[in-house]
Amino acid sequence: MELITIQKKHSIDFINLRKSIEDGNIIQIKNFISKDKKEVNKKLIEYFQKKQYVNRRMKFNQKKLNPKNIFTGNSTNHSFKILNFGKVKNIRDALPMFYDDLTENLFNEMFSFFEKINGQKLNRENYRSHLIQYTNDNFFDLHKHSREKQMCGLILVLGEKSKDYVEGGTVFYSTSKPIQSISTKDVEEFGDLFIFRYDLPHEVLKVSAPKNSLGRVTAILPHRLN
Repeated sequence: MELITIQKKHSIDFINLRKSIEDGNIIQIKNFISKDKKEVNKKLIEYFQKKQYVNRRMKFNQKKLNPKNIFTGNSTNHSFKILNFGKVKNIRDALPMFYDDLTENLFNEMFSFFEKINGQKLNRENYRSHLIQYTNDNFFDLHKHSREKQMCGLILVLGEKSKDYVEGGTVFYSTSKPIQSISTKDVEEFGDLFIFRYDLPHEVLKVSAPKNSLGRVTAILPHRLN
């Protein structure tokens, strides 16, 4: 299990990239988006101020979970706000928000890249466009997903480390012994895209963020049936 950092997304060999993901490596694409940080920050604040989010708050689990005991479908403690853009097809989705230029371009770029990883055209309607906000003390306990509908997950970092949040990141665990882990905590920056095999156990560490700051915001594209 390795963290593989790619500096230029336009020079990617997607066949080798797909194999690397299948092997359980974590891929970091630097500067996946070239948007202005201030512009994105301003928009994100506006989105969450509209309060069309689902506010999911559960108690933090002080006991460290064991990755080998995590199964798909396990109920997981978490605390964050989640926004859904586009159509809502089931009750699990957050309240719908309309795409604007920023979110439409951002999620379309992510989805186009996602299709290239998969090596085939996919039905855009089957995937949700989510923004997740982790403010101070927010977290997402250890969990994993099924690969039946989705072979890999994408996490686009939109918060700015040291400004929007001080501590926080995603930790991925291997499924083979000895169990290895890779954390994005000390390497993630605004605009980075992380790609991982969807059945790898992973968690979002408890976030430390200044009062009234944006916090750690990520964009994801989960399948509606996962």
